[in-house]
Amino acid sequence: MPVTPAAELVFFAHGKVIKGSDFRKKLEFVGDEAVDDLRKANLEGVEQVLAEALRRVPVGTRTDKHHKSGRLKSTIKGSASKVRGTIRAGTKAKTIYAWPIHFGWAARNITPNPFLYEALDERRDEVKEAYENQIADIIDKYL
Repeated sequence: MPVTPAAELVFFAHGKVIKGSDFRKKLEFVGDEAVDDLRKANLEGVEQVLAEALRRVPVGTRTDKHHKSGRLKSTIKGSASKVRGTIRAGTKAKTIYAWPIHFGWAARNITPNPFLYEALDERRDEVKEAYENQIADIIDKYL
């Protein structure tokens, strides 16, 4: 399912249609508290998906000193801004292998394990419902 860019999202406020980018501009005009509420709404969605991703991430069983189990899991982090919520896994220094684990690597016979996508799919409906409720609250409070 394709992701809709935040600027193309449409909100309904008091019978008027508001494009996502215009919505954020109106909130910025209202003040920092309104923008912070929007960031909190994005963060709540991130936290719901992050919990599911941490449950689904593959964890190896090797525990010798060169192969530490749970290293990929320890790099999964979430963040949010007024525009979007983001979940990242892997770092260049610590877990460069995050990409092949998630998307696979045919030349090395690594099958994909899209745990982040599966976490989003699992929580999509509840995140969407919670986000819609929070946006409605923000519209009622500030616009």
